Amino acid sequence: MMEKILKRIFALALLIYIGWAVVYFSSKDNLYRSGRDVCRDLKIKLIDEEGDVRMTEQDVLRELKRLKCYPVGQAVDSISLPEIESRLKGTGLFKEAQAYLSPSFRLHLKLVCNEPYFFVQLSDNRSFHVTKERQIVPVSIDYSLPLLVVSGQVDSLAAVTGLFDLVNEIEQNQTWKNLFSQVYVRPDGDVCLLSRIADMEIILGKTPNWRDKLDKLEVFINQVIPRTGWDAYSTINLKFAGQIVAKQRPAESHVQTSATPSV
Repeated sequence: MMEKILKRIFALALLIYIGWAVVYFSSKDNLYRSGRDVCRDLKIKLIDEEGDVRMTEQDVLRELKRLKCYPVGQAVDSISLPEIESRLKGTGLFKEAQAYLSPSFRLHLKLVCNEPYFFVQLSDNRSFHVTKERQIVPVSIDYSLPLLVVSGQVDSLAAVTGLFDLVNEIEQNQTWKNLFSQVYVRPDGDVCLLSRIADMEIILGKTPNWRDKLDKLEVFINQVIPRTGWDAYSTINLKFAGQIVAKQRPAESHVQTSATPSV
């Protein structure tokens, strides 16, 4: 008998709670629509499909403020989650954007990054980023982590084809990542690499057989640089088939010396 009474009490309490919840969450004063409630916090989760997230939370915060959709401190009933998602995706920086509010008035952002792979500075001072998917996106934020710079006589087609392949060779090799600071395209079309270690220019030429040329450079670094040091040469020219032409600095010699790599 007592068990039946308890079951009836429980069922009645459950019905009362459900009725209260329906009224509460549909009223104008519920926690998502009340003008008295404001977004108190922002939680950002950045995802890169390859696990190499270059963007930081600070980058996203700056972007939200630039887009005039920074939510913290704003009345909950004035925040449009679809609008935030749409604006973030519209920048080209994110493949996916999901936003939702928690009962504690924290806005959660889950962002799948369309990560920039490198930065392109054109000769007319225009610039853009190229993503890992070979897409061009406008420069809207300064990334906290450095990107390889490609500059000079560059056009958008070269940036997503031959020059992209060169950057990819550099990014996949830790030695080259540490050595090169910039890819520069001369007015005559020759592609050059600028070194971080010494004031040295590595000339690759126009033909995009980048890996073969970098293999030659590796031979030169292993066989010649230990004897001469990094400061001995002003340029290393790799564009000629089967040979390396290294130009010594004027203070030491004006004579070009050639080295043929051994295989």
